[in-house]
Amino acid sequence: MTMKNGAIAPNGIGLPKEKPVRRQVCVHEAGHAVAYWWNGLHIKQCVARTREEVVKAGDGMSGRVWHSPCIVAPELALEFGLHDGNPRLEELVYRDLIGCFAGPVAESIYRRASLLSIMVGSGSLDLSDARCLLAFLPESQRAKVERVAVRRARVLIRQHWHLVSALADQLQLKGIIGGEEVTDLLCGVSAEAPVFLGKSLTVLDGRGGRYGR
Repeated sequence: MTMKNGAIAPNGIGLPKEKPVRRQVCVHEAGHAVAYWWNGLHIKQCVARTREEVVKAGDGMSGRVWHSPCIVAPELALEFGLHDGNPRLEELVYRDLIGCFAGPVAESIYRRASLLSIMVGSGSLDLSDARCLLAFLPESQRAKVERVAVRRARVLIRQHWHLVSALADQLQLKGIIGGEEVTDLLCGVSAEAPVFLGKSLTVLDGRGGRYGR
C-alpha cells in the first residue's frame, strides 16, 4: 500500500510485537520501501499490522509505507494540470509506478502466486494508485508504460531480494519502523546510498515478467 498525496505519518519506532505480523504483509511493504529507497525518495515510516491490529484500526489496511513520491498529490496535479509540459513527466510516472508495483511484485515472489492475483487482492489499492499515475499519459501509451513498469519492478525486486528480506525481518519483529532506520538498514546491507532520482531506469531493463507470474 502506498500512502497517497505524500501524507505525513506519526512519529514513532515500533517495539517487538507479541504476535508477529504475517510474513507476506512484511514482504509486501518491504518491497515498496526498497523501491522508494532505490529512487532516493524520502521514507517517513513503514508499518505492518497483525490481523488484530487491522480489525482494531478499522481501515482495512494491513500495512503502509509513508514516503515522499515523485509526483505529490497526483489527483490534484491531474485536476489542475500541474505537470503539463513537464519534460520529465514520463520518467516521474515510471518511477512512482515502480514503487506502486514493487510491493505486490515482492509478495507474489514470496507467495509464489501470480502477480495478477495479488493486484486484485492485497494490492488493489496499489493498482488504484497506478491507474491514477497512468492517467497523466496519453491513453495510447498507458498499456505499454504499465507493462514496462511491472517488468522493471520485478527486476528491481529480484536484484534486491536480500534487502527486501532484511527489512521484512525487522517489520515482522517490530511492526513499525521509522524512515531513518529503514534507510540506514538498506544502505548498510547494500553498501549503497542512493540519491534522489540518481539511478537510471535503464538499468532495470533486463529480464522481467508479466502479470501472469
